[in-house]
Amino acid sequence: TQIAAPEYFGAVVSPTEGATSSFNGKVENRFALDIGSVTAGFDFYNDKADLDYLNPTEPFFTDERATNIGAYAQARLEPFDRTRISFGGRADHQWFTGVDDSDWNNAGISGNISGEYDLMPEFLTVKAGTSHVWGGVPLAENYLQNPAWTYGDGPEPVTSNNYTAGLEARYNGFTFEANVFRTDINDARLPVFGRGALVPAFTSIRTLDLVSKGWEIGGRYDWDAGFVSVKYADINADVDGVPADTEIGRYLTTPLGQIVMIGAGYSFDDWGVKVGGDIEIALKTDRTLVRHPTDPASEKKELPGYEVVNAYVEWTPPSKPNFTLRADALNIFDEAYTDRAAYGQDFVGVAPHFDP
Repeated sequence: TQIAAPEYFGAVVSPTEGATSSFNGKVENRFALDIGSVTAGFDFYNDKADLDYLNPTEPFFTDERATNIGAYAQARLEPFDRTRISFGGRADHQWFTGVDDSDWNNAGISGNISGEYDLMPEFLTVKAGTSHVWGGVPLAENYLQNPAWTYGDGPEPVTSNNYTAGLEARYNGFTFEANVFRTDINDARLPVFGRGALVPAFTSIRTLDLVSKGWEIGGRYDWDAGFVSVKYADINADVDGVPADTEIGRYLTTPLGQIVMIGAGYSFDDWGVKVGGDIEIALKTDRTLVRHPTDPASEKKELPGYEVVNAYVEWTPPSKPNFTLRADALNIFDEAYTDRAAYGQDFVGVAPHFDP
């Protein structure tokens, strides 16, 4: 992937080009068992992110590189009636090279286990899972790279611990589900172009710890030709123990809060036509009023709520099942809103980009 853009500083124009490349592959085999299967193999990647900053007086050329080799195995089994389990693990070794050509080697192990059990066959299922993920050292965004970067005692690999549990109930076309979840991410890399008070003097690497947790409930009713559904989610994220806002969350997380989704659809099978729509409702939240040390000086404000209505129509000719035409009507009532992934809407004086 290659992106080029000019950078303007007064009357000086600096053509700037960032490129990211990856060479990767895997070899795996699936072993069939009487009670399920085991998939095992190995994979690799060789990634590079570089920046060409063509300033007329002080040009520079930087890149970060990472190579990783991993081996893995995953079992998916049904050892008993009404029981389904999955577990596995992998081992990785990564070689990371910084913009100063310093080399760092890291290795780690990941593992996971999850399961489902039908308390009442065809009616009620409970499920749970947990995993530990070793992610290595991620490459920095191209346009943040600085030839003056140093890496101190070396960048820390990012790791995460994940937990989820839930249930699903089904009866006469009705489906009800509820889930709780939590993710703890340690040493998430937050690239910073220059050194400052928040970055140790001997390094340009800053890492943060992130906790994202929440719960969701939902219901759906299906009949022969259609469905209606509703879902509610309450998701909060903290960065270094402080509620995330759109500034600190740019690279790490999105301050979602409470979201309601309502959907419906209907199929005219004889004509190959499907129609439907959805309503997204985001409730306002004041969790973003808390300040992070890196926040700009602007006053803060609540994240506003919004309601957006969308609709669609889809046509698949019965005689041509591989051909589909679809039309979407987004934001039918022209709501002036910015979705939760956008930057700046919780800071006074910042004009965020509105969604169409």
